[in-house]
Amino acid sequence: MHLTIAICTYNNAKLLADTLASLGSLEVDPEIDYQVLVVNNNCTDETDLVLSTYGEKIDRLTTVHESRQGLSYARNRALSEAEGDYVCFLDDDVVVDPEWLNGVATAFKRYQADIVGGKSYLILPCDRPAWFYPELEILLSKLDYGSQPLIGTDKELFGLNFAVKKQTALMLGGFKDNLGRKGNLLLSGEEKEFQKRVIAGGGKCVYQPEAVVGHVVPLGRMKKKWFLKRIFYGELGARLTGEVHDPLFPTLVQTIKCILGLIKSIIIRDCDAAQFFHKQMVTAIYAGRVISHLRGPVSHPLSTSR
Repeated sequence: MHLTIAICTYNNAKLLADTLASLGSLEVDPEIDYQVLVVNNNCTDETDLVLSTYGEKIDRLTTVHESRQGLSYARNRALSEAEGDYVCFLDDDVVVDPEWLNGVATAFKRYQADIVGGKSYLILPCDRPAWFYPELEILLSKLDYGSQPLIGTDKELFGLNFAVKKQTALMLGGFKDNLGRKGNLLLSGEEKEFQKRVIAGGGKCVYQPEAVVGHVVPLGRMKKKWFLKRIFYGELGARLTGEVHDPLFPTLVQTIKCILGLIKSIIIRDCDAAQFFHKQMVTAIYAGRVISHLRGPVSHPLSTSR
């Protein structure tokens, strides 16, 4: 089998170095051939230096530059440049398990999959703060659907560990470029939308628990501000993909109710830190839906740090 490991990166040199270093621990079955392809999406940090260093350590490391800003543009560039029949997308802030690539290849071969998504765990930079409740882990890209493969699943598979059959992806036109991260803009939903098109076309998606990566969570993401922006932009993406289509007026009313509930909780102190932050997150969800009605994500950019 011939696979391409594709890493799309934007101004994340330090963690990219850790990702590339982890590829050195791969234990790859002899029948698997692979290349490593890094798409530099207008990086202005030390990414080129990192790639130069690892170019001497990793066989068949290829680098291309994609000038159109956006993760979907970078992923589509990877699809066009990939030598492999299967393109295994990794985020630039993960570390791979030694058996990760074997797990991906096995799922493609055994189940004739069009998409293979794997398990991901979190590597946190600090203790969980008092306001952190368990459901927030999914926003940091933790994924665990159990220890058994799910064949033909319609459960969401996350982009940090998301492999596709190249022929299928090109036939469907790749990832939608109005979705996904653009620089520091936290828009998302491109993998979910792509997965839906694959399923609608009769393709097969597989959850492979043997394909494991760890997500190295930057300290900047362990802040309330990051989570609120992440869920807000998630709702903008959900409307673009047709997942959310609530009428404006009821959504606006619900948003006002959420705000009033927050004010009440501040006054009478009726919940703990985690419960109060959950109320803030729900408010951000409805606010995102209102803004998506009124302005849309393109005309309402809110940048944030990684």
